[in-house]
Parts: sequence; structure tokens; C-alpha cells
Amino acid sequence: MIGYALLGFALLLYPYYKKWSLLLFIAFCCGGFQVLNQIVLGTKPADLAAIYTVVICVYSFFAEKGNYENDLVHKLFKAFVVFFVLSVLFSLFHYGFTLPQVVQGSRMHWTFLSFYFLQKTRNEDVEWIVNKIIRITIFVSVLYIIQVLTNLPVLPYVVEDNIDRATGIGRFYNYPYFLGFVIYAVTIFPDKFKIKRKNICLVILFLALLCTQGRTMMISLTLMLFIGLWLNGHRTKLLKIGIGLGIFLLPFADLISARFSASGGSDSDIQAIFNGSFKNDLDSRTGTGYSVSGGTMSYRFAWIYERAEYLSGRPLSENIFGLGMISESQSALVNRMYKFNLGLVQDNGFRTQISTPDISYGNFLTQFGYVGGFMLILFWISILYKLYINRNDHPIIFSTMLLILFYFVNSLAGSTMSNMYSFGFPYLVLSLIYPKKNQKVLSVTV
Repeated sequence: MIGYALLGFALLLYPYYKKWSLLLFIAFCCGGFQVLNQIVLGTKPADLAAIYTVVICVYSFFAEKGNYENDLVHKLFKAFVVFFVLSVLFSLFHYGFTLPQVVQGSRMHWTFLSFYFLQKTRNEDVEWIVNKIIRITIFVSVLYIIQVLTNLPVLPYVVEDNIDRATGIGRFYNYPYFLGFVIYAVTIFPDKFKIKRKNICLVILFLALLCTQGRTMMISLTLMLFIGLWLNGHRTKLLKIGIGLGIFLLPFADLISARFSASGGSDSDIQAIFNGSFKNDLDSRTGTGYSVSGGTMSYRFAWIYERAEYLSGRPLSENIFGLGMISESQSALVNRMYKFNLGLVQDNGFRTQISTPDISYGNFLTQFGYVGGFMLILFWISILYKLYINRNDHPIIFSTMLLILFYFVNSLAGSTMSNMYSFGFPYLVLSLIYPKKNQKVLSVTV
């Protein structure tokens, strides 16, 4: 298959052309930039990233040397590795899962270990990789816009009944993975990155953001952009971009209004959350897996509440480690163990029980329990803090800091923070901070 061929190629490249190998690894981590996805590769890119991580970790242990800081990021990294091992043992002995079941269920988390070798990356290689990511993201943004406007799978994607009822436009979830990062980089540091045809690129990027039709995503990404401009001292530029963005959005005012005022919009979501009415669907067993109390945010809170309510009646150890190190793909086993009412219905007819693409904190709870989930949130905070205190050292660090802030805000509407392969890019950028011998910082050009 194409996927395993690319994996083998990436592994062979690592000792000789490391930057190309790492670019392929980042591609595996982010779904192949929405181009080399599972449809094209014939296997899940995340699985390729997991295998790559294990092999390169072993190689790096024997062949590469690194200078390690004993900072909070490293301490929490090592602490969670220990917790992960204990979680695997807990699944084997408490839940009685077989070793193959645990290996299959834990493989999606192996990418967490990539910090071990990514922190050794040379600065110039990081900048080269970011250069390529920006180019790829802008190109994919063009394809994504065409896809939304034509409602055709320009990017490899399974088209279903995806017309948004509020806007009448096709809604696709395969938007460019690094859209937020590139918007921050191009908008705040156009001179540092030497962006060609900057204004055209900005129009493409913001139009792609608009085409996502994701309310939480549009608000949080734009908010982080304004915060970034403020932190970087661009007070005048902030005003100019705010006005420019307002003018740019005027032709799309009806579409934006329709999306934000749709049935089950933000107001009804917030009301359902604060008055606790989202719990009603758990009792009436009317949860469909797509909406609760008329809104998606209330569904997300109900999804977590149902699992938390279950754990409240279980032993303390299960609250610590979660619902077991098994994969949702083991549908028969998972649905035999758990009978939750809320969850997306899979192609095989089973309802998802222990994972959700809709909210990160739900996955933290089910996959790692209260203790493991809390440790992962702390780890994300430590990465954010490390990037923040070094934000002025490099535009890539600054832009990635904003990206992590966006992850936190958008974690209520997506699973990015709970997916271990999401650590790949932040790990890579952290290598710009950690001292290495014979390094120099290059200018990034696009």
C-alpha cells in the first residue's frame, strides 16, 4: 500500500535527509495535509505516525545525542510516560484485555513519545519544514475553497449529505490542518516569512476559514489572531486588520448570520448547559449522537456527563485510569462493555462509546481517567508556557503559541488536544528553544 511505502521511505530518509523524513512524519500526524489521507494511503496516517515514532525513538536512542533541560515540559513528559505504562498494565490486569487488544488500543497514543527525537531537530531543519507547511497549507486552502463552492470532493473525501441547512452550502471537515498557524504567521510576520503576494494569500486563508462554517473555530481563531497582534505590539495593525476583515466579511454577512442564528445555535447551547437541561436526553434516551437539546455544544456536555456519571459508580482505580486502553474499532468488545446512549453511529451500526471527535475533555476522561486527563492538560499548559516565555525569540515560536491557545479555546468543539499526534508540530517547534550545538537561526522564506 502507498501508506506503508511512504512510511518505509520516511524511515530510510531519517539518517541522511532528516528534514524530508520529519516532513513526512508531520504529514502523517496531520492527516497527510488532507491530501495523503486514509483514502489515498490505504491506512490511517496516525498509525503510520505511531510506527514511525517507535522505530525512530529506538534509532535516536543509539545514534543521536541531545541536550536535555530538566524543565517542566520534560518532567511532565516523563511523568505521563510512566502513567501510560501503568495504564497499559491496568488494562491488562484489571479489565482483562489481551495484549493484542491493548496494543491495538494504545497505538494511537504512541506518537506522544516523538518528543524524544523531535527536540533534537536542528533549527534550520525546523524552519525548512515550516516553509513547506506554509506552502502546502495555502495550496490546500485553494482546493478546499473550490471543494466547498462546488460541493465536489476536490480533496479526497467521502461525500455524504453534507449540505448545511442554515447556509445551503456544503460543509466539509477536511479543512487545512495548519490553517490557524499559517494565518497567524502570514498576518503577524509577513516580513519575517517573506510571503509573496501576501494580500492574495490572506484572502485565500480567511476565505478557507469562512468556508469551514465552524462557529467556534471562526471566533476562536480570529480572537487568537487579535491577541497575537496585541502581544506583538501591533496596535495600529490590529485596528487596520480588524477594519479590513470587517470589510472582507461584508459580502458574506448573510451566510455568517445564518450560521450563527441557526436552530440550536450558541444561545440555546449555553442555556441548555447552564440550566442542566442537556441531561434530559440521557433519561429519555433520545440522544441521536448528533444533537441534544437542539444544539451541538449541549450534546458535548451531555456526552461527558453520561461517562462521568458512569464512572461515579465504578471503583476508584477506573476513575484514575479511565475506561480501558482499547480501540473504538473493537466495536463488539466496546459495546459489550459499555451501553452509553450518546455517541456517533459508525458504519457497522455500533455507537461509539469511549471516544468522540466533538470535545477533547471527553476523550481525556474516557481514555486516561481523571488523573491521566489532568496530567495531559497540565502538559499542554507547560508547552504553552514554554512557548509564551520564548515567544519573542522566533516568529515560528510566537505563531505556535497562538496555535496552542487556539487549541485550548477550540477544545470544546474538537478533539485536537486529546489526539496524541497533535503534539508532533509543537514538539518540533520546541526544538527551536532547547539549546543544541552548532546551531544557527535562518530566515524563513516562502
